[in-house]
Amino acid sequence: SPDLGVFRLAIFGSSLHWMDIDDVLKKTHGVLMPGGGVVVAGLRSIWGGPAAWELEVVGTVRQWLGSERRAGVVEFPRRQRNFADAMSDAGFANVEEGEMACVYEMDIPFIIGHLDTTSYCSRALLGDRAEAFEADLTDRLLQMQPEGVFEWRPSISYLFADRPG
Repeated sequence: SPDLGVFRLAIFGSSLHWMDIDDVLKKTHGVLMPGGGVVVAGLRSIWGGPAAWELEVVGTVRQWLGSERRAGVVEFPRRQRNFADAMSDAGFANVEEGEMACVYEMDIPFIIGHLDTTSYCSRALLGDRAEAFEADLTDRLLQMQPEGVFEWRPSISYLFADRPG
């Protein structure tokens, strides 16, 4: 709302896909000062990863929660709107897309903790089966890597754009 004031920068981190993209970007454009900017950034999920351990995690999640990727109690929405196009349509200019590589070492407690923060495999979705799921996943991952440490290369995608002055 314009009642909040005028801003120089708006940042969406792994969140815009949950919103009405066109409406939110139009409103964001309206509260940015001329020359201000917008950033959309996101980290690739384990769900889309190519590593063997990521595929094992997804396979285990599917066995416990069903074959479709969850978004809470419903199916994960397939993104229908390209963010860069939506930014341009909302009046932003100089849209710049990119990706930054990153590498993390993750142990099994971190992976389980991470899953609990997702919409597709939280403890709330698992309910009273959460501990059994965690034990199953732990066993499967330890069979793959007895040390229980895995390399994650999720990459961070970003879009920058500015509000023309």
